[in-house]
Amino acid sequence: MSSHQSHLNMSIDHFSVRIFSSDSIKARYIFVDSLKYGIVWRNVFLFVLLHVVYGFGLVHLIRERLWSSWIFGYWYSVFGGIGITCGAHRLWSHRSYKASFPLRAFLMICQSIAGQNDLYTWCRDHRLHHKFSETDADPHNSNRGFFFCHVGWLLTRKHPDIMIRGKTLCFDDLSKDPVIKFQRKFYPFFYIFFCFLFPTLLCRFIVGDTLLNCLIVGSFGRYIVSLHCTWFVNSAAHMWGDRPYSVKMEPRYVFISCFYDKYKLTDNLSGKTSGSP
Repeated sequence: MSSHQSHLNMSIDHFSVRIFSSDSIKARYIFVDSLKYGIVWRNVFLFVLLHVVYGFGLVHLIRERLWSSWIFGYWYSVFGGIGITCGAHRLWSHRSYKASFPLRAFLMICQSIAGQNDLYTWCRDHRLHHKFSETDADPHNSNRGFFFCHVGWLLTRKHPDIMIRGKTLCFDDLSKDPVIKFQRKFYPFFYIFFCFLFPTLLCRFIVGDTLLNCLIVGSFGRYIVSLHCTWFVNSAAHMWGDRPYSVKMEPRYVFISCFYDKYKLTDNLSGKTSGSP
């Protein structure tokens, strides 16, 4: 190794640990000081608030036997799942198929129901996850522990490698899509309306429960459960379970995640083995 290369290696953040992939000589760095990049307290407050409301709603659901609102929430979340799996994941992240404008608009609305950030951000992070899986450039790097890859990555500032490596990927197809551009511009409206307001009013119209019951059971309850179902794909499906294709791949077959996100088994191969986003 030349003196210049040695100097570069020594300049790497001293909070990082250097390990080498068994398949290549490319170095990977795992961040070990989570305090340096800080906690996003606004996100912590919002997620704690959502879970408190969910806990209240769960108790209220059982006491008042609000099964109709619960069933409504389940079926409404199915459309959110379609928006994530068929839309954000297979269509926009992996470009597995082409879709007409009306279908893309429908999938965009469904993705808004899921409430998992705007399409551009979702797809950008997912492509980074595949291209740089289990490294610091992976937004939800499972090497940083279960809690981090489940929800902690949404509560802390992004690792600098995500910004650096993100600039090496092309997202022109996302930035030029009028559907994605429109949703990104007005995402606060799409999020509040399709994730909370519309399901509350629709539940009230279909089921006939009070607005409060529809809000905490059919809206908030549905939202929190669907979030955790998706998060388990990032956490449980990367830490526990079988690896039927290759033991060198971190993604695994886990029933609890595949029950909701049926794409996960095929997602193990897309991008991870070929290195494509």
